[in-house]
Amino acid sequence: MENQNLFDKILDESIKKKILLEIYDDTANTDNFKVGYVIKRFEDSILLYAFDKYSQYDGYILAPIGDIYKIGRTNYNDNLEITYSESPFPLYEKLMENIDDKMNGISAIIEFCFNNHILLKTYFSVGNSLSGYIKEIDNDYICIDSYFNDGSFDGSFVVKISNISQIDFESKQEKKTERLIKKHSSNE
Repeated sequence: MENQNLFDKILDESIKKKILLEIYDDTANTDNFKVGYVIKRFEDSILLYAFDKYSQYDGYILAPIGDIYKIGRTNYNDNLEITYSESPFPLYEKLMENIDDKMNGISAIIEFCFNNHILLKTYFSVGNSLSGYIKEIDNDYICIDSYFNDGSFDGSFVVKISNISQIDFESKQEKKTERLIKKHSSNE
């Protein structure tokens, strides 16, 4: 039997048994945590099927493993367990078919969102973020057509991939922004 540390064991159990976890990765605000099922593990990150504080599906979060300082399973999760059986994972099959485990997580999700024209929110190690569609990719950089939450165009930005610390996609906010982008473009 392979010697596995407790951290790896709980992540792997979440994937295999669909165990809901609390993921703590914000040391500046220790009351802040993500809730969801780990559906994919990369060497550098985990892909989480996330829920909001109202027990509703809220997209996917790619979180760096190195930032996680605590993983929990508490009574808070009990209310969310019902949601899993009631709601299929949007994009799940497509993600599983098209994401290469051997890539690092950031590159895999960037490629997936680019190939499927999915709006994503990228967080940077310096603390800010951009929401938008990936326009171009090369080995070290991506170009993002960025949009504000109201759907108005912000501009095109070239971003160094190694500065991206987290990616969210398909969340309620991204879906709302997508609808507003479509509304803006139909009004033009």
